[in-house]
Amino acid sequence: MNGIFVIGTDTGVGKTAVCAGLLKMMRRQKSAAFWKPVQTGAIHGDDTAEVKALTQLDSSCFIEPAFRFPEPLSPYMAAKKWGKTIALEPMVETVRKNIQEDRFLIVEGAGGLLVPYDSHWMQIDLIKATGFPVLLVGKDKVGVINQALLTIEALKRAAIPLLGMILTSSTGTGANSKVIEEFGKISVLLELLPKEDKKLLMTEVERGVRLS
Repeated sequence: MNGIFVIGTDTGVGKTAVCAGLLKMMRRQKSAAFWKPVQTGAIHGDDTAEVKALTQLDSSCFIEPAFRFPEPLSPYMAAKKWGKTIALEPMVETVRKNIQEDRFLIVEGAGGLLVPYDSHWMQIDLIKATGFPVLLVGKDKVGVINQALLTIEALKRAAIPLLGMILTSSTGTGANSKVIEEFGKISVLLELLPKEDKKLLMTEVERGVRLS
């Protein structure tokens, strides 16, 4: 395994803090780097900058986004607004280059599985092209079962491996995780209780997730 592609059941579910924890964990074992290929909504925040601040790792652990757009739009709509085209192959080449340099990549996707990047392709196509397995992140709330199972089904249809799922803002009951595991035939690797401090969330992921 040369990398992990982290996607969400929705936007704002805690992918960035999870990625920070994964990066800290993998850096104990090998050379690893974080990459957010396309950053939208940069006017409100930047995930690469956030992971840098959380982990306090040096710049060699980060690959700058291929595209940054200020508006909180889908990559396709943000690119269209600025007259840009997001091409698949250059991003796949970035992955190949880092794999050749023996770096483990933690790739943070832009939201969910079927987010469009261009009129002809979606995030699922980028995941498929990288060959990386997926780690799914969702917020433990009403609706997460449906969102998770739809994502799992789409991954299965595309023959993309799923390492498991992390639930954030957990209710602590385990109710949703048990249903997702039963019907999705996957493992919920970690349930994170709500915390304001993202560094604590990062540490829980760093210490609590086991990837196989």
